[in-house]
Amino acid sequence: MQSAAKLRKTGPRAATSISKKDTTKKKWSKGKQKEPLSLAVFYDKGTYDKLIKDIPAMKLITVATVSDRLKITGSMARMGIRHLAEKKLIRPCGEQHSAMLVYNGIRGEKDY
Repeated sequence: MQSAAKLRKTGPRAATSISKKDTTKKKWSKGKQKEPLSLAVFYDKGTYDKLIKDIPAMKLITVATVSDRLKITGSMARMGIRHLAEKKLIRPCGEQHSAMLVYNGIRGEKDY
């Protein structure tokens, strides 16, 4: 007579459970992947001109908006914002924090 352990291993259920494990593996979806952006890491003449002309005309100026508008990296956007603030083309909006720089453009305002 066969032992109970041998019957469990060699019974008809064992064959079906083994084949189910092999055939019904869950296939995870890859998900949607964003295409990587090709951002500039240096200011060329055209990008610098757009920085001087377009950015002071914006209502809200942050690192993200400058980076998105000019297609430059975040560190380049921070440098550009500092440069515009030194030239007094933009002004800080409220209290400044090192992590989130928020500026307003000066659009024809004389009282700055």
